[in-house]
Amino acid sequence: MITYLDIDGFTTRFGADEIKQIASDGKHNAEGGAQIDTVRVQAALDFARDMINARVLRRYLVLNEFEASAMPALLAGFAGDIARYRLRNKAAQKSDAAELVDERYKHALEQLDMIMNGKLDLQDASGNPLSSGEVITPDTAGSIHLA
Repeated sequence: MITYLDIDGFTTRFGADEIKQIASDGKHNAEGGAQIDTVRVQAALDFARDMINARVLRRYLVLNEFEASAMPALLAGFAGDIARYRLRNKAAQKSDAAELVDERYKHALEQLDMIMNGKLDLQDASGNPLSSGEVITPDTAGSIHLA
């Protein structure tokens, strides 16, 4: 299964303090304080993965072969922005930070749509264009397995 960003990468990207604010286990008075609700975070990351897959796998089946560490950084960033948006919106927090999260979410979707429509190409870690390979069409969709 494709992983664009795991929980550790998500926490590193946005910081444990923020992740606890938007996805904690609610045990703020417990010894050690609230902890990150990894089930909620993973659900948000899974949703982000599915949104990305729906837009880019049609052009980039090769992504099925990538380890998370080899994923294009652009897609990891989009996964983080989408997951963060879902978690923050569920927490119903409104602030300047929430506006930035909204903007980044919208930007991620716009860029993913550009990738889907062939207006933006992915690059590998070395900056080389990623091979788009076979494009899935309605005629070939049934014969290609997507992880």
